[in-house]
Amino acid sequence: MIDSLLKFWAHLPMSALHRAAATLGPLWWTLDRRHRQTALANIRLALGLPEAEAERLARANFAHLLEVFLQFPKVSRITSQNYHDYVECSGAHHLDASLRRGHGALLLTGHFGNWEWLAYCSPFLFGARLNVIARPLDWQPLNTLVLKYRQGSGNRFWDRKHVSLKVLRAL
Repeated sequence: MIDSLLKFWAHLPMSALHRAAATLGPLWWTLDRRHRQTALANIRLALGLPEAEAERLARANFAHLLEVFLQFPKVSRITSQNYHDYVECSGAHHLDASLRRGHGALLLTGHFGNWEWLAYCSPFLFGARLNVIARPLDWQPLNTLVLKYRQGSGNRFWDRKHVSLKVLRAL
């Protein structure tokens, strides 16, 4: 059933997904007290913003995270021919130079834009698959399905626990 829902979402226009996130993000903000408090505490700690600005940023982040989630199934529509319609990358020449020298590289990204699309498109952008470190989703059936989508372009995903040796070997 979840897979069918994700396939349905993949065919919705981006404008509909954006509107859904803009509408449902504030509802999520209101209902999810634990994550709301965590977001506010993290923003205050990291940025030292006044309360009103911290709340504005946290609310916007809830809508953004929901939009990334709603857009995620579109990875099933991304190919080596159309990936440039989904992501743009600057500084790829640094990675290319490292790979040409036979070295690995660490790509550190923040959660801005649609990081799921960026990871999925990386083999098309760089000509090399990624080893991605990520925390598994809490609900195992959804995690299994999301992992299948995430690995669709050839990337490997590693649980963030006990990953140090894998990273060193990959470099």
